[in-house]
This record gives sequence, structure tokens and C-alpha cells, in this order.
Amino acid sequence: MRPLLCAAVILATGVVVGIAAPGGSARPALAGDGCLVVSQGFGKVTINLKRGVVFGRFSSGTLTVNDLDGDAKQPTINGGLTGSVAGVKISDHLTQYSADSMRFRTSGPEKLTINATFIDLSVAGRGSATLWSTSFEPDFSGTFSVDASSFCTDNFQQMPALPKRFPISTPLSP
Repeated sequence: MRPLLCAAVILATGVVVGIAAPGGSARPALAGDGCLVVSQGFGKVTINLKRGVVFGRFSSGTLTVNDLDGDAKQPTINGGLTGSVAGVKISDHLTQYSADSMRFRTSGPEKLTINATFIDLSVAGRGSATLWSTSFEPDFSGTFSVDASSFCTDNFQQMPALPKRFPISTPLSP
């Protein structure tokens, strides 16, 4: 009886979500929200997030988190051989994490600096990002998209060789 009840709840939830979901592709939740996607990046990515969420991972490197609103909310970070990663507190609002095979998730007003290899990153929200490749070989620098009209599924380009700033936002409707 219990498995049948669980299956009915899952089915009903799926039907409700399917009815409530709008047609078409994913869109930002709030007006003005944009996106950033980095794929197999080799270099440095700095994100100044005013609001939104960041999901990321990298092969080897560091993640520095500056908590801009002082709420002391820590990002969720996993990686390395043990699965957990301890951060080194640099100041009251600044913590640096270092590990191989790191995965992380964070939200809210924060400044993130990722200096790593094989960066895979998704950002949805509002803010800005500075990107640049530290690879000597342009073909191995990775790609990124800030194409808000496709919600970052199109228009990928090579990571820039010099630091370049990009907005993470969409124009607000008048």
C-alpha cells in the first residue's frame, strides 16, 4: 500500500508541475536577471553577484568568497578526497577554499573569485563577471556565454586572453 501511495504522490506532483510550468525554455525568475555559463574554463573568473545563485565545479584551484552583506552564510562546498573542504578565513567576510575536484553552490550578494583549471560554472541572477584565460594555448582556454536572450544556451565564445568585464543581467522593460 505504501509504495502505491508514494507513486501516486510523485505522479500528482509531476502533473501539477507540468500544468504550472510555462511553455518554452527556461527564463530568468526576476526582471533584469541574466546568466553566465563557463565551460571547461582555464583561468580566472570573478563574479560580483548582487542577487542570484551560482553552481560550479573545477578540477584544481582556489575559490575565494567575499560575503558582501555580512550574513555569515557559508557556501556549500564539496571536493577533494574527503568530500568536505575547509576554508581559510582571511578576514571577517573573506574565506578562501582550495581543493582538487571542488564543487560549490552559493547565493546572495557575494563576490567570488575562482582561479582554477577546467571551470564549469552556471550563474543566474544579477551582477557582473570578469573573465580571463591563463592558458598559453587559446584552444584550451574554455568557452563562456552571457547571452541572456537564450538564457546562456547559445553564443558561446572563447575565454578572453585579457581581463574583460561582462554584465550578468537583462535590460529591464520600460
